[in-house]
Amino acid sequence: STHTVSVNFSVEVGPFARFGETTIEGCSTINKTFLLRKIEWIAGEPYDPSKVTRTMEALEGANLFSSINISHAEELA
Repeated sequence: STHTVSVNFSVEVGPFARFGETTIEGCSTINKTFLLRKIEWIAGEPYDPSKVTRTMEALEGANLFSSINISHAEELA
């Protein structure tokens, strides 16, 4: 009679994740310091997928690579 609806959501959060140490592979001709300056995150801070996206965009914007892959560990440490 009041034309209302109540909705309840249950959300299961995953484990809390932080950025780990960054390693760079397969790039022997470009200065690693240059690449490290493009990385948006700091090891130990909370994981933020937008920082991964911004890092990819910064690396793509350098126009130095034919492909870029940022991967993560399969399991949390």
